[in-house]
Amino acid sequence: MSKRFVREYEILSVIGDGGMGKVFLARHEYLGNFAIKMLASQLNHDKSFRARFIEEAKIHFKLVHDNIVRIHTLIEDRGRLFLVMEYVDGGSLDELIQKNGKLTENQAISIFQDVLKGLDYAHRKGIIHRDIKPSNILVSSDGTAKIMDFGIAITADGKRMTKTGTTLGTSWYMSPEQIQTPKAIDHRSDVYSMGAILYEMLSGNVPFEGENDFHIYQQHVNNPPKKIECCSNILWNIINKALEKNRDQRFDGCGLFLEYIHEFERIQSTEKITEPDSTTDNDHHNAIKPDEENGSNENNEAKNNTDIDIDGELLDQDDHPNDNNGNYETTELSVHWFMYVVVIFLIFIIIYAIVSNG
Repeated sequence: MSKRFVREYEILSVIGDGGMGKVFLARHEYLGNFAIKMLASQLNHDKSFRARFIEEAKIHFKLVHDNIVRIHTLIEDRGRLFLVMEYVDGGSLDELIQKNGKLTENQAISIFQDVLKGLDYAHRKGIIHRDIKPSNILVSSDGTAKIMDFGIAITADGKRMTKTGTTLGTSWYMSPEQIQTPKAIDHRSDVYSMGAILYEMLSGNVPFEGENDFHIYQQHVNNPPKKIECCSNILWNIINKALEKNRDQRFDGCGLFLEYIHEFERIQSTEKITEPDSTTDNDHHNAIKPDEENGSNENNEAKNNTDIDIDGELLDQDDHPNDNNGNYETTELSVHWFMYVVVIFLIFIIIYAIVSNG
């Protein structure tokens, strides 16, 4: 069988097949393995799709981060466009979930943090992914997660290569505003999608299912997600915050989302979690407040002696053992004052008796 080449890259096998085209595993004689994405033949002669493919390459090429698949070059060979990318020696998060049903909390959090780091970097560069989902997240053999496929991404100034007002994305992970007002989304749409992904990683199921996209859209807009069994209350509240229908009530970005995940890990490892009193559930609406990166030791010590409130979840560091000591000291002081008053009163009586008898 004769070897197949795209320029200097030898095509070894097909490793992906999507609506925009196929992805091949290829080898460069000197530089090793790469993944090459080829624009589908039926789209290759469509000017709008070629422009979209080129725009994806331009957007993605700007992103250089450990948790984003690296773009090496865009080439044209025999009239076809090819995007040459970093090859990740693993599989997709989607495949990992299908294989395991659901992931352990530790495994999920490790992968999830990588994706948040990559998305936060993209957002800081002014790029919104708009289609983040498990199949667009690759997990390497060493467990590192990398984001791929910025095919429908937009820039912060609204530049996009898709028809204005169209609803693009995957229904299971789309934010309410992406469904209702696709022209007016911002980076917090990706935050919502990440909430849906974390939900699926921990439960093995997407937050909302339906017979068709319309039914799924309705649930994204109107329904709360069903509680995940065996998920700690504190992590569940973090997921719920990411999945808020109103984007103003979500995490303000993936960087803040990541800080909350870090704080959750710290609490899990250092503090005792206690169930809240049901009568006070409605009095608590704040999520974890992560430590300030540059805060003083004094502030950190003061914070560590304070309850952390996560939407009704009270976390006591050590059940406040000093509370009883404080009450004891107050009681002991009161006894001392009482004895003092009694002694003064007795002295007064004795003096009065002596004066009266004299």
